[in-house]
Amino acid sequence: MDYENALLYEIAETVDSQKLPIISIAGGVAASKSTFAAALKTYLSVRNPKCRVQVLSTDSFLYPNKTLEKHGITKGFPKSYDYNTLKHVLHEFKGGRTVKVPVYLHEIYDILPEQEMLHADVLILEGINTLSDELCEFSDLSLFLSVDPKSLYDWFIGRFRKLIANAAPGSFYERYAKMPLDTALSIAKDVWDNVNAVNNEKYIFPTAERADLIVKIDNEHRVYEIVHYPFSAKLA
Repeated sequence: MDYENALLYEIAETVDSQKLPIISIAGGVAASKSTFAAALKTYLSVRNPKCRVQVLSTDSFLYPNKTLEKHGITKGFPKSYDYNTLKHVLHEFKGGRTVKVPVYLHEIYDILPEQEMLHADVLILEGINTLSDELCEFSDLSLFLSVDPKSLYDWFIGRFRKLIANAAPGSFYERYAKMPLDTALSIAKDVWDNVNAVNNEKYIFPTAERADLIVKIDNEHRVYEIVHYPFSAKLA
């Protein structure tokens, strides 16, 4: 069975029948949330070309690096997000209003000075914290991408290697590209052990119980099981 296509179809049917404006996609660090969000956007847009679908990452509401450094805040942990601005954006969207949103770029590891316009019929909100205490109330349909910790680590390292291999001059990752590969990978492992793994266990994994759907993904990025939570009436 092609679980991913079955899942996309089920989500599209639910969105069409119930007119759900915000679909939230949560999951651990490196769980392919943005990849799944992009696939869902494409599926919904092809199915209904008149439906305007946009993806918004909660990474866009991280405080700028200078602010985090000034206050000694670890990026990715709850205090590193500007929840007031993010909640304002979601309130405005649900009220049918166009709103400007900040943009985060992984290649520079920071917020861009430019902003984008959010104007859509369906918003796919993706990020590690979409089911957190601060944001869960905004979800009309929510998914948690469940991946075993070993695969998350492997995918994180794989993404890091690609970023340093393609690092542009002056970019955040250029410093790592100039290091011996073993040294750069040792730093990445330290970040995983002391930041990402802690974030997953303490703040992210516990929010899975709030999801309408748990989407289990294997180490080859394939969906192999979909768990419907019994208390969710949205997908009955």
